[in-house]
Amino acid sequence: MTKKEKHVFPENWKEISNEESVKQLEYLLEHYKEYKIKYIANNHIQIGNQIDIWEFYFTSIPAHAVNRARYSEKDKRNQLATKLFDCCIQEARRQNSIREQKYEKIKDCAIWSLFAAVIVTLVGVFYSARKQNKINKVVERYEQSLPNYNEYKQTQQKIASYRDSLINAKTK
Repeated sequence: MTKKEKHVFPENWKEISNEESVKQLEYLLEHYKEYKIKYIANNHIQIGNQIDIWEFYFTSIPAHAVNRARYSEKDKRNQLATKLFDCCIQEARRQNSIREQKYEKIKDCAIWSLFAAVIVTLVGVFYSARKQNKINKVVERYEQSLPNYNEYKQTQQKIASYRDSLINAKTK
């Protein structure tokens, strides 16, 4: 089997021989880290969306069911399944921790990106306001240099007063 080929697991482990189930469990014990492991509940894990392992107790020794096949406490397959179950729980916790760390890094990057965008926007607004202020001063100096500047200001004042009187007349 080449590296690109995926291992094919039987769907119903009740239908395979004891030797085949031992081989499958031994393969999983060697290769479980290659699969995404989901910790579904206290007594249930899933390996690569293909293998479901359930843990249950009839006595103080845990028994396991792998893809619908139940193994008794003294069966070699149960010993392998117990070891696999415990390894997978630890691996699921490790994989969850890695996912959480990646999420935290992504969240931190998003926060810093948002912070940088806000800073850039504020700097842009500040720069734009200063630029507009300079333009307004240049325009004001130019207007003051015009020969009819005083008449222009008086006309502006008259227009503003006229608008105010219209607004006052409408409200009465």
